[in-house]
Amino acid sequence: MEEERTIENEPYPKNEYESLDEQSNMNLPSRFGTSKPLIAGILLIIAGVLGIVNGITIYYTDINAVFQSLDPSLFQGENITASDIQNVLNICSIILVIISIVPILGGLLSIQRRSKMAVLSCSIIGIFTIGPVFLSSILALIATILIAMEKTEFKKKETHTQEYND
Repeated sequence: MEEERTIENEPYPKNEYESLDEQSNMNLPSRFGTSKPLIAGILLIIAGVLGIVNGITIYYTDINAVFQSLDPSLFQGENITASDIQNVLNICSIILVIISIVPILGGLLSIQRRSKMAVLSCSIIGIFTIGPVFLSSILALIATILIAMEKTEFKKKETHTQEYND
């Protein structure tokens, strides 16, 4: 005699959502470990973009209005003009934009979980990207700490020593 099929007898879930809940509780593969590299990568990209925005803002700042409001006794005996200060700020802002590209690259490497040493180096360089109110430096410092705490998430370099030993 064939047993009558009822919902209680079935090994299948009672509804489609129950099966999704069971699947979400399954252990994920090791390549989906912690989210520290992802968070660090996002923080580094934000720090780099803020550094670039800050560099562009400094480049296009008109120094003449600021120079006019300064006390003339500060420059007594010096032959400093507003255009000299503008030139120095332009050079500094270009350097800031160039340095701010490095944390963006480190952020991309961190999201891809590539080379831990390269990401760590980029995040340390990112500390020197002075964004608005040092926000870029703080974000890069947090990313550096997250990357330094991570031990197993980044891919190891494959060595070819076994080929030569065989």
